[in-house]
Amino acid sequence: MSTDVLGLVGLIILFIFIFVGFPISFTLIFLTLVVGYLGIGSVVFNLMTLQFYQVMIDSVLAAVPFFLFMGYILEDSGLMNRLFKAFQLLWRRCMVPCTWL
Repeated sequence: MSTDVLGLVGLIILFIFIFVGFPISFTLIFLTLVVGYLGIGSVVFNLMTLQFYQVMIDSVLAAVPFFLFMGYILEDSGLMNRLFKAFQLLWRRCMVPCTWL
């Protein structure tokens, strides 16, 4: 099977799995392994391990859990409600039509 046909079949199977209701992350991992194995053989398992390792050592992605933790702390402490209330009061004053114009 040529790589063009294999890519189109993989794309069609991807849409079918997503529309059936499978989670996208598991669908992408499973489909990548199957289509990769059919396309290039058992080398795909070594490439998968290498790619996982490259993602894990990326220091930029370390900010994501800290950002989520910060949001959780802000919400749990009640600061988010106070912040939203402050913005509501701020925008309410700006939205009132000015009668002196």
